[in-house]
Parts: sequence; structure tokens; C-alpha cells
Amino acid sequence: MKILALALILATGTMSAPHIFAGDGPPRWRVIIANDTCPDVTWGFTEAQTRQAFADLIAAHLDEMTRTDVLPLEDRDHYNATAYIEVEAFLGIYPQRRDELFRRIRQGCLCVSPFLCNSLWGFQSVEGALRTFYPARRMEREHGMPIDVAEHIELPSLPWGMATLLAGCGIRWTSVPFLDYDSTFKGLNNPPLFRLEGPDGSEVRVRLDAWASLKTSYYQGGYLLKDPKRVASEWIPHYAGLGAAYPLRLIFASGTHSDINPNSYKQARGFADDIIDYNANGTNAAKLINGTLAQFCAEVDAVEAASPFLPKLRGCFGQSWQLWPVSLARTAAALRENERAYMVAESLVALASQVKPDLVAQTREDREKAEWYWAMLSDHAWNGADPKNRRHNAELRQKWAEGLGGLSQRLTGQAWNELGLKADSRHITVFNPLSFARDILVECALPAEVTGTKGISSQVHSEGAERSLVFVAAEVPALGFREYAFETKTLRATSAPPFSGTATTLEGPFYRLRLDQGALAFEPLGNDQNWKEVTQNQNGESHFRFRYSLRAHAPGYDNATALAWSRNTAAPLTSASGRLPKKWLDRPHLEVDPRRALVTCMKPADDGASDQTVVRLWETGGRTGAVMVAAPGYRAAWETDLLEREREALAVKQGKVSLNARGYGFSAVKLTR
Repeated sequence: MKILALALILATGTMSAPHIFAGDGPPRWRVIIANDTCPDVTWGFTEAQTRQAFADLIAAHLDEMTRTDVLPLEDRDHYNATAYIEVEAFLGIYPQRRDELFRRIRQGCLCVSPFLCNSLWGFQSVEGALRTFYPARRMEREHGMPIDVAEHIELPSLPWGMATLLAGCGIRWTSVPFLDYDSTFKGLNNPPLFRLEGPDGSEVRVRLDAWASLKTSYYQGGYLLKDPKRVASEWIPHYAGLGAAYPLRLIFASGTHSDINPNSYKQARGFADDIIDYNANGTNAAKLINGTLAQFCAEVDAVEAASPFLPKLRGCFGQSWQLWPVSLARTAAALRENERAYMVAESLVALASQVKPDLVAQTREDREKAEWYWAMLSDHAWNGADPKNRRHNAELRQKWAEGLGGLSQRLTGQAWNELGLKADSRHITVFNPLSFARDILVECALPAEVTGTKGISSQVHSEGAERSLVFVAAEVPALGFREYAFETKTLRATSAPPFSGTATTLEGPFYRLRLDQGALAFEPLGNDQNWKEVTQNQNGESHFRFRYSLRAHAPGYDNATALAWSRNTAAPLTSASGRLPKKWLDRPHLEVDPRRALVTCMKPADDGASDQTVVRLWETGGRTGAVMVAAPGYRAAWETDLLEREREALAVKQGKVSLNARGYGFSAVKLTR
């Protein structure tokens, strides 16, 4: 099968033909020049200008592909879209060229990285990181676009956990041509090519070439074309000098267009002609190949298969630029709150679809838009090129955060309605969005005549004219519902609560906290790493609230317990005034032992099937082996990767599914009703 695939690639002209030499001399050096741009979404330009620039750049390279089709393989134009948003913009502005685009993708002339944008991958949550791949995954499912090779350009970081997530998404290779700015990447001494093993033992192959990036960041191809003598004087000696660590006579030079701008498209022909002109001189030390990252990775894979040389590395390459969102701390907090609210909403939609299957299709547009907002909020341009541009970026992120929150509320309302919620001001129904039973602190608006909650202790809290009822909903089932009734009888006198607070103190039975004279506010709201890079006045915001949850534990640290407590603390209160049909109440709808794993999401299957639900799990106990998922009401199950590709059928026995999980890894299952 691999031989057939290679033959097809060569036949379509997407990979340079292997060199055959007479005699025993070594093969001639080859350098793949990768045409790409740094997809700075709105850094320096408006959103409309950026989208137009992306579209025009791809259009220009499609034109060059047509112009150079008759030339030798190495001279035919290729392009690397380093973020899927480039393709998204092209399809929006040039829909008439859709078929042409997909033809070039199928031929391998256009390589598309599956990252939606240039995301701050250390800033994202696990689910947030996975959702950045969903737009490209949909294109893979609908049109066969390969997304197993990813480029994450500019950011000097590579969080260790991304190795596990990338591998779980079916991504084999990632390339990180970086800009050494606000980082310590000058101290790197890793080989340019290696296998990065994640915390769970899964692997992704990585090109993180510190020498090339420190020399000219992500403008490596353009740097060589500007002065082709550098190929022989700098690049070949360097890679030849790596010896056994680099048994290739093939070099990858990432990037020609540098940062995206409205005139980037004008450069496409010049780069193509520079390569053609260089190759016309047969006496040069190397041959230049107008190629792609996928082409380079395929050749490395072939060498590795014949004679393994890629070393295995473990550990984190750091998280740089992650402080920039602090420049808009209120929006960053809104992102965190609204992504949690959205995950609750999609769980409710998945449950409600059991009674109204059409709800999956009816909410699809809103769910995809919400995910787009969510993913775009990870884009690195929380700063900007100048004060005006910083304001534009701040306003965009505020719009995206509010859009995510608004859609989450609308989806939640639709789901409650389809679950059968009946309005009743004397009852409240509480939902537990986590995969284990838990106590939930509930605070709800209080009708004038209500004084408490039937059968359990409660407290009325007054603030000005506002009254709310506070109580603990005990042991609410996993991804389940519990109903509480209000009462109107006179409250009994209660003793003073064990907690008290002032504007600067908080005291309880176990601790006493005192805030100094405001000096601490600098760290939450400022960026002491590089204050010039951020919106220095928080885009006019002046009201902030920071909340912290503390827990003492002894002896030692238990990862599963700590993470379950953290999820419990951070989960949003989800409740509705009214009553649900009894079939929903007081039973778990999906449950996993929190000593082994946590469910990171329960959502409708992305392929649109109305009777399927996707569940992703994070193994937190550090033990490889079976994890039992209690999933009553489902008749069939498939293990999937983290982007919902089906792998193998799983048995469903008495409403339970056994899923094999790597210690500290992520797993997924698709359930069918």
C-alpha cells in the first residue's frame, strides 16, 4: 500500500523524483523551499484586510501552479497554508475556485496545516486545543484533505502535552519555525528532527530547527532566494556537519512570504522564478525544490523506515507569549467562563437529542460558530502592531468572547426546552455537567414569598433589593439532574456563619487571608515580561474580580483527586427554574470513576449523526489499562481518535463500555443510541 501511495505521489508531480547518479559519488544536495506566510490574524491589519490578503495569496499561488505545470517537477509552484483560516478566507472570497483548490490539494501542490490559526497552544485548555483542528477535520471528512502534517509557525514554544494531543488527532509531524522573541529559545541544543514522546508515551515527529530559526526565523526560504550563495556557503556546511544526526542530503527551508500583508500575493511569481533561475544553472551545489512540508516529511519517513535515526525526546519546550492575553484580562476570563458554559451546552444538546434527534441538525450552525469563536480566541495577536491595531484586536476578542457566551446561552436554553422543562417558579432543577457525582453550591434568584428549600438547609442572601437563595445540592448524579422545591415557612434563627469577610480580609475556620494595600493587583493585570507588547490600559476596562479556591491536602499529591477537585470547583452552576420529566432525574446519564479518568466533553458527533454522542476522556490516575464508562441507553460504541475518526467497535455490556486508556493520555468513544 505504501509503495502504491508513493507511486501515485510521483505520478502526480507532488514529490521531486529521486536522484539517480552514475558512479559511487554522494547524491546532490536538495533544498525544499516552502512558500508560506506567517498567518498573523489581524496583527497590523484589520480582520477584513487580513482575510483578503490570505485569499489573494492562495489565488496567486494557484495561478503560479497553472503557469509552471509544464516545467520540471522541482520548478512547479507549491504552497503551504500554515493555518486553515487561510483556506477558509479563500473559499469565502473566491468560491468559484473551490474545485481548483481541492484539485491542487489532492495533487499535493497545496499543503494545509490543520491549526485554525496561530494559536497560543500553551494558553488553551485541552478541549480548546482540540477544537482548533475541527474546521480542517471537517474539510478532511468532506473532501479528503490530508491533515496529518501540521505547521505551527512563529511562536517559540512547544508545550509537552501537545505531543499527546497531536498524536491523538492523527497528526504525525509538526514543524515549529519560530521567532526568538520574548523567549529563551536561543539556548536550545536539540537536533533539528526528532520524535517527541508525550506524557502518555504517544509520539509525534517534530521539525524544530533552532539553527535555521535563529538565523532567519520563519523566512528561511526567502532568505536563501534573496542570496542563493548562502545555500553553499552556510546551509550545506551546517547540515553536513551534523554527521550521523542528520543522514539526509535534503534541507527544508521554511517560509518565503514572512508576515502576511495585503501585498503578499505580489511576491508569488518572483519566488517561483527565483527557483527556476537557480536550477537553470546546473553547476550549483544543490537543487532547489519548490515544495511542501508534507513532501519533506514523507522523505524523512522513508529514510527513517530504512535506517532509524530520529532520537526520542521527552519534556516541555516551554510556553512563550502566553502572558499577552493578560493585557485583556477581563476578556481572557470571559473566554474561560464561556468555554466551560459552551461545553455544558453541548452536553445538554447531546442529552436532549435523545428525545428530539432533529436538535443536532438545528443547532449545528450555532455550535460550529461557537467553536470558531472559541478557537480564534487562542490566536496569538492579543497585542498589536500599534495602539490602533491593539484596540482593533481587543474589540475583536471581546466580540468573539461575547459571541461564544451568547451562543452558549442560546444552546442551553434550546436544550432545556427540548428536555421537557416546564416553567414552575417554586422548583429549580440542577444539572451536573461532570462525569462523577458531586455537591454543587447553588445560588438562585428568590421569589418574594420563598424563604428556603424543602428538606435541606439553605440561606437567604440579600444585597440591596436583590434576594437570593443559597444551598448545597448534594451528590447530584454524573451528567444528571436533580430537582429542588422551595418553601415559604418562616426561617428558624441560625448561628453565625463560619466565614466572614471585609474589603481586605477573608476569614474561616481554617485560614485567615489579608490583602495588602493593592500591590498584588499588578501581577494579575500587568505583563512584567514585556509591557510594551500589550494593551496597557486593558482597553478601557476598569472593573475586575479575581476568585481563588484553595484546598489543603496531606500527605502527598494525588493527581486524580486534585484534578477532579479542580474540575468540580471550576464547573459553572447550571440550573433552570422549573421541572423536568421524572425520567431525567436522580440518575447518572454518563459516569466514569474519577480516580481513573475525567470526561473532558460529551457532545453530539461532529459528522451530523443525530443518534451518536462523542465522549472524550483524560486518564488522570497514571495507570494504563481499561477505563469503564457507564453509558446507559446506548446500544453500540466505537473507539475513535481525538478528532472522531472511528477505529474499532467496542462491546456494550449492561450499559457499560470498556475503553483502553494510556496513563495520563486521552481517549474517545462514539456512542450510538
